[in-house]
Amino acid sequence: MNSYCIAYTTEGQVCRQPADYLDVRRGGMVCDEHRPADLILKNKYGRYEFDGHELTSGTPLEVLRGDRWEQGCVEFDWDREDYVILLALGGTMTMRPDLSVRLQCEEVLERR
Repeated sequence: MNSYCIAYTTEGQVCRQPADYLDVRRGGMVCDEHRPADLILKNKYGRYEFDGHELTSGTPLEVLRGDRWEQGCVEFDWDREDYVILLALGGTMTMRPDLSVRLQCEEVLERR
């Protein structure tokens, strides 16, 4: 599944460029041109090893909540000094070994 930018251009059209960044305020993925300033300034060098896969700060992923998958991205929370998942629909989740996570809507990584 490819993600496309949901931001509007100056002409009032949906951008539709390939999207790599989660914009929680817009409720979806955005391209490099439309990514929020706070994403640009966040730590890009954090690492998290999840079931043999290295997740970097800003890695887009999906997490299973109940019976549905929600889009989010990995980020380092400097206040709590741990990794969290920022969810597209708002809120955060702490990275835990028991989460079911899939990267780029393709591979399911389950750790129980």
